[in-house]
Amino acid sequence: PFLLSGLVFCARCGNKMIGVSRRQTWLTRSGDSRTATYRYYQCESRTNQSACAYNTRRAADLEARVREALASDDHPGPRVRIAGNVDSYALELMSQVDRIEARIKRNRRQVEELVADAAHGHISIERMKALGAELAEEHRQLTAELAAARERIHAHESEAERRRHLEQQRERLLREWDALPFDDLQAALRDVVDRIEVDGDDLRVYRRV
Repeated sequence: PFLLSGLVFCARCGNKMIGVSRRQTWLTRSGDSRTATYRYYQCESRTNQSACAYNTRRAADLEARVREALASDDHPGPRVRIAGNVDSYALELMSQVDRIEARIKRNRRQVEELVADAAHGHISIERMKALGAELAEEHRQLTAELAAARERIHAHESEAERRRHLEQQRERLLREWDALPFDDLQAALRDVVDRIEVDGDDLRVYRRV
């Protein structure tokens, strides 16, 4: 098995790069037989269709480059926010909820005052009904706005939690790369990495964000 199987793509044609093993045997000058196995990733278009240039990288070298890329903060996508920090977008959403809730409370007070005015004869029942209908429509709209704002907060918190999980996985990967069993290491990589594009010596790792 190859560690990066399913993650590596040829930047030239867009097709996958597959793991290839080659065993070579030769005789030394002394007549001794020697055997070595070479492992590398190669564009499958070149292998199966001869439709791409010779784009190949030695497996150990490519995997080491991916590890280095994951250790770098220079990657596509936004930086992951440290757990516990609250960004300006979340603060604005919370302020929006507070403002809507304050308007709902004011709306309720207006309804109570309207009913009291009608009860004391300060306004007619017809006038109370007309004004009450306007307040009821305002309350309906405010309730819908509040639900939408709370839904945005929930989505934002879920997104932040997902990003925190990805960052924790990345840190675990870098910390335990050499100690993790192959299957666990590969699974962690697939959690963190969306796609790796290779063009000769050029490498671009797209992390999940």
